[in-house]
Amino acid sequence: MAMKMFFIETKANANIDFPVKLAGKLPKRLCLAASVQFSHQLHQLQQQLEKSGKEVSLLKARHSKHPGQILGCGYSKMEFDEKDTDAFLYIGDGMFHPEALLLGSDKDVYCFDPFTKEFRKLGREWAERIRKK
Repeated sequence: MAMKMFFIETKANANIDFPVKLAGKLPKRLCLAASVQFSHQLHQLQQQLEKSGKEVSLLKARHSKHPGQILGCGYSKMEFDEKDTDAFLYIGDGMFHPEALLLGSDKDVYCFDPFTKEFRKLGREWAERIRKK
């Protein structure tokens, strides 16, 4: 007997509301990624960052439904222009998805949590700790 699975997509009530002052702490060429809860707001953030002088693209993950959406379990199937990407900007909470970005590339990952407004950078040393575990 085949099992049926249902997926109920949810969207966060929180706006991304990325502070303009943080844009200056980001590299010039970014690839945006978000959990599904925030993927519907990425185009707006992309425009905001481009107005501040950034070159911004959206991650393409093979198994995701939306541009920019990342699935943490599918890090080996990410598509982005490696030559034109200095770093990722991840929008969401938790570490599962940003760690997938680290493991699936050689780029730093900047994380912004729209709920707590926390901003931090995960560098290559973070990826090495994950691999050692």
